[in-house]
Amino acid sequence: MKYVFLIAALLISTFSFAQQNRITLGVEGGITVANLSSDDIYFKDIYESRTGYAAGIAFQYNFPKVISLRTGLMYELTGTSFDVTFTDNSGNITGQTKLKDNLDYLVVPLLLKVTLGDKINFFANAGPYWAALLQRTEVLKDAIVTSTGKEINEIDLTDDTEKTDFGFSAGVGAAAVFNERIVISLEARSNMGLSNIAPSGSEVNTRTILILAGVAFKFGSRENDKK
Repeated sequence: MKYVFLIAALLISTFSFAQQNRITLGVEGGITVANLSSDDIYFKDIYESRTGYAAGIAFQYNFPKVISLRTGLMYELTGTSFDVTFTDNSGNITGQTKLKDNLDYLVVPLLLKVTLGDKINFFANAGPYWAALLQRTEVLKDAIVTSTGKEINEIDLTDDTEKTDFGFSAGVGAAAVFNERIVISLEARSNMGLSNIAPSGSEVNTRTILILAGVAFKFGSRENDKK
């Protein structure tokens, strides 16, 4: 284990640079590839990944050298999808459709970030996140017609879902620095929910991979600290 720490220290000392700006503020957004994890064997077999999107603002405080503290507010669409099969009283299949389980969250991460490089920066960040549920709906590709003739294509499950989620986030990426003030970045991040979002029954956890592109602006030059 000591060799791992020694190699890490050598890398940081070799590639480290003085972070000239204390604060970075920007926007980021992209796509999500989401799924739900369950301890129920039935749901494990039917849950499928689905795509969504994410967008938000990011705030970063840069310590000297390579360490930063990153947070922000991100809207994130996560969930899952699966096939739904309808049968009659005799068990005969009468129809099939696709269902998307949409969970809309506001996510607040608190990430410790390490950045290496100069004009092209490579970074890794990790830490906990807290999320507030805005809405949960199950949307059917094809509407269900009830015995009364009513069509149903959306089911609201917001009241049947925990209102907060807590988890762990980790990501890696690269950023390019332009004219000393603007940073353009690309990051792959994984959010792993640790809270059970189902109030009763089987345990259900969120799983989301985010591909994020961002633009940020640097503020607060450290040169002013010396004056």
